[in-house]
Amino acid sequence: MLSGKATEVGFVAADIRDVNSVRAAFNASWPTENRKGTTVIHSAAGMRYFERHESLVYRSAGLNIDGARNVLNVAQETPGVDIFLFTSSGSIPIPRTNFWGFPWNPKGQVQVVHDLDPQLEKHEEFFSNYSYTKFLAETLVRKADNPKKGFRTGCLRPGSAIYGAGGDLMAGAYLKKGVNPSWIRPIIQSMAYVENVSYAHLVYEARLIEAQTAPADAPIQKLGGDCFLITNTGDPISYGDLYFALNTLTDGRATFPIVPAGPMFLLAHLIEFYHLLQSRLTFLPPLQGDIINLQPSLFSLVTVHVKLDDSRARLPPSEGGLGYQAPWTTLDGVCQLVSDHLKEEAEEAKDKKANGTLASKIPSVTIPELSSELRHR
Repeated sequence: MLSGKATEVGFVAADIRDVNSVRAAFNASWPTENRKGTTVIHSAAGMRYFERHESLVYRSAGLNIDGARNVLNVAQETPGVDIFLFTSSGSIPIPRTNFWGFPWNPKGQVQVVHDLDPQLEKHEEFFSNYSYTKFLAETLVRKADNPKKGFRTGCLRPGSAIYGAGGDLMAGAYLKKGVNPSWIRPIIQSMAYVENVSYAHLVYEARLIEAQTAPADAPIQKLGGDCFLITNTGDPISYGDLYFALNTLTDGRATFPIVPAGPMFLLAHLIEFYHLLQSRLTFLPPLQGDIINLQPSLFSLVTVHVKLDDSRARLPPSEGGLGYQAPWTTLDGVCQLVSDHLKEEAEEAKDKKANGTLASKIPSVTIPELSSELRHR
């Protein structure tokens, strides 16, 4: 927001947990008085995916439920706002997995998730408080769809992991850290590149705009108040594939030492025990840094094979879909992410009057060339 075209975009700080703060943001001055045809895209969330105990739900609910409710309510009362899109999560349909079962009965460790699968509803079914609270917020948004009042809503479930420029908790974080111990190399999962996610929101918005002038009984009207899984084009890749790509494209600077899963799983339970204990005995020091993420709920999210089936979103509107066609494959998105990361490093090095070695690597390779090189290895 501090350079380039972004400086031309208005920005208003607000605490979505405070309805008055949200209302003040909505009432901020605009370049024009005409706000007719305004779309609100709500993507703010608290990413406490490491907590699963019901007593800690309130820590996620403040942002994920109350925040979403405040933004939704203020959007409904603001003249000119007629579309509300909610960035939900592809992790919502991923159930909590029991890793203590017999190895010859790996229930839940291989999952193919569809839009129309029965929805998890009980707290203990969700992998963490994050997915549970995102589901409750999603329910609020879907129920708010009201074609008679001209207020249409929709939800998108990207994932399961989202990565891309601007900072993320997966591939982007790997690049920042450099050394990333891992036990999930063989795990295959669907992923969502951030530009595909942005594109999906624009597609959904376009469909709801079309619905405004379509007959009341047109199939496109049913898209309001709905929810769609979205992911990248092509088959999902393994984390090992992702690690190879990041390691190759950074000339070995991003590394992924192998650690055994069993001891990490046991350690995760000890960390969770202390985290819960500290929530009750607040005089104990809270966990700091990345260690707080190593809790059992993390295993239900990343140590299972997951394919998200977004075929319904790819259908044309006449058949109940959005017409979503993701322009980026997972590998292409990874290449773009690394390119953006290297450029950012080069700019930082330039600002610090460094020798510019990073900058010399960037212009020599284009994204299609990087992607092609990886495919032939």
